[in-house]
Amino acid sequence: MKLGRYSFLVSLLVSNSNALSGMSDLETNVSTEHAVRDLRGVNLCETLIPDEYILPAKFGRTNHCYKIQVKNRGKFYVNTEDQGCVGYNDGSTYKGSAISSYQDAESGSGQAVYKGVWSGSITLVEDPSLSEAKFEVTGNTKTKIFSGTLTVPLCTNVCESISPSEYILPARFGSTNHCYKIQVQDSGKLFVSTKDAGCVNYNEGKAYRGAAISAYQATEAGGEAIYVGTWSGSISLKQDPSMSEAKFEVSGSGKTKTFTGTLTVPRCDNDSVTESASPSLTPSASPSALPSASPSSIPTLVSSMVPSVIASFEPSLQPVCEGNIT
Repeated sequence: MKLGRYSFLVSLLVSNSNALSGMSDLETNVSTEHAVRDLRGVNLCETLIPDEYILPAKFGRTNHCYKIQVKNRGKFYVNTEDQGCVGYNDGSTYKGSAISSYQDAESGSGQAVYKGVWSGSITLVEDPSLSEAKFEVTGNTKTKIFSGTLTVPLCTNVCESISPSEYILPARFGSTNHCYKIQVQDSGKLFVSTKDAGCVNYNEGKAYRGAAISAYQATEAGGEAIYVGTWSGSISLKQDPSMSEAKFEVSGSGKTKTFTGTLTVPRCDNDSVTESASPSLTPSASPSALPSASPSSIPTLVSSMVPSVIASFEPSLQPVCEGNIT
């Protein structure tokens, strides 16, 4: 199922017997039943990309900071001291404790199963109306069982294919703003116009006059479009429903004639966009693929585990330029 690069909505409620000793079992159980009722009829995710989020969530009356990993060897963390993930969102390192280990995602149920000091499941939900992820959780401090919901704009931000399959967009290569035509289709090519800075002439109605520098080969699993030619490289295909138009970013080496790019579109299959969509005049120096502007931290209920470091899902946004793509 789909998961996106946009802000994610997650529901995750977990109990900490020390920090939450004042919350009754009745309160947690009632909250859990309410969460289950709210999930009826929603779209479920079998997998998530990205597969880690740091988000705030209330457990009873206390707002903790959680790190949720939905991947092999992933863990569920809680930081009971960083209320609402304020410190993390201000740039501080996440310092939660692992309270449970990811086991597997149950097929067809959209539920990620966890076992450890605390055990339970997190239901993975897709809601395209969201701009960022959201997490909610409930639990029982006596049995140390929790039930959570992680809601994201898209199950995945990766596009295995895109429609329309051609875009004309500006992008910076080093300090220069070129105008590119990207074709992700059979017999497609990657073109560049070094004379039409920022696609200004194209946007004013003039014909695109770029030169082909590479030929499209195929799109591999994971949304990597491969190109071979005078310049060779790959373009990551991403979707971000929060965007109103497509964006292209690229970096490369003039010595090796290799490049790496990211094409981010509002939707993988966006029938409302016409081919050769008019690009933004302001190129983006860095691709936007992350689903959440600042993922919330997952709270850690136990201090015995060492939290893992969040992996980076995006390529370097700073282009390495040793020569013009011509």
